Amino acid sequence: MDGERRGEPAAISDTVTVTCAIDSQAHQIPDSELTAPYALRSGRYRAVCGCVVTAAPMVQPEGEACRTCTALVAPPERARRGRHGFRRLLA
Repeated sequence: MDGERRGEPAAISDTVTVTCAIDSQAHQIPDSELTAPYALRSGRYRAVCGCVVTAAPMVQPEGEACRTCTALVAPPERARRGRHGFRRLLA
C-alpha cells in the first residue's frame, strides 16, 4: 500500500484467482483490476499475463493454473543460509 501512495504500481502479489469461462484456466487478476469501472460494467478483467478473462460461474471448479500468471506472481526465491547461521548468533 505504501507503494501506491508514492505513485508506484501496486505489488503484483495482490491478486485474486479467477477461472476464465473461455479457456478454463485459473488466471491471476490484480485487485485494482477487479474494481476498475470498465470491468464492473463488462465483467471482463485483464489478467497478469495480459489475457482478458471472462469470469466463469463460481459453482464451476477452479481450472488449471495459467503458467504465465503463475510465473509472474510467484514469490522470488529466498537466499538460503547455511545451516550454522543460527548457531553463530548464539555463540
